[in-house]
Amino acid sequence: MLKRITFLFLAVLAISFVTKAQTNFSDDFEAGTMSVGWVAGSGQYAISQSEGVLHISVSKYEGWKSFSMNLPSTVNLTANPYVNVKVKTGQDITLDIYLVDETNASKNITKRISRTDGFNRISWDFTGVTGINLAKITKLYFAVNGTALSYNGNL
Repeated sequence: MLKRITFLFLAVLAISFVTKAQTNFSDDFEAGTMSVGWVAGSGQYAISQSEGVLHISVSKYEGWKSFSMNLPSTVNLTANPYVNVKVKTGQDITLDIYLVDETNASKNITKRISRTDGFNRISWDFTGVTGINLAKITKLYFAVNGTALSYNGNL
């Protein structure tokens, strides 16, 4: 049986950076066209934006497939290693966010997200993460229900 979910990124995807170079990144999804940095990836995700919301359609048939955001410039997260997202979902899910550095090394944190009628601000705290250069982050990956081998829904 196929699960149907509604999962939306509201208005702002904010990554907190406190550095001398890039100080922050956010996407309010209000532009006439979606930022070229958003990549659906493997074909198991489709992404679009409207009315200040990023919409994600998921049709997974393999585990750990993801969609991504290529950041417009390298950012330094060492002083403030957080990713903040407003999320709304009609079904309980897990959402992994991966930070990816300039060498393509990555680290992820999984959050369980409960279904709600409104948007919730969720924060991923990468404090103390090792094996990745937090001073050189270039990309983010997002994986819905990462371990699921089959999953269908609209986020």
